[in-house]
Amino acid sequence: MSDYYLEPLDCNGERITVGDEVLFINITNQLLNNLPNEDQEAICAQKGMKFKVDAFDNSGYVEISFKYKHADSEISFHTVWVEPCCVKRISGSCEGELEDAQKAPRKTA
Repeated sequence: MSDYYLEPLDCNGERITVGDEVLFINITNQLLNNLPNEDQEAICAQKGMKFKVDAFDNSGYVEISFKYKHADSEISFHTVWVEPCCVKRISGSCEGELEDAQKAPRKTA
């Protein structure tokens, strides 16, 4: 494991876990540095988009994946690792299941 580890906290300090839905709200220069222009374009187009957290790497970066359709209609698939502070948690991985369970009719004896 790396000596440097980022806590899994979003831009508001809320804990994020694998499967959570997040908004990609901040793109750092570190993320774009040394990438080809096509990749930078694809990543920048994702700002403000909703993603599911796929995983965390050994340093605590959040893994998100997406498809991008370029101007020439070519589709590319990307996986990026971003600092947790670059995303905003919008829902948990189990919240929908909990809400459905609470809405289900209860059997009475």
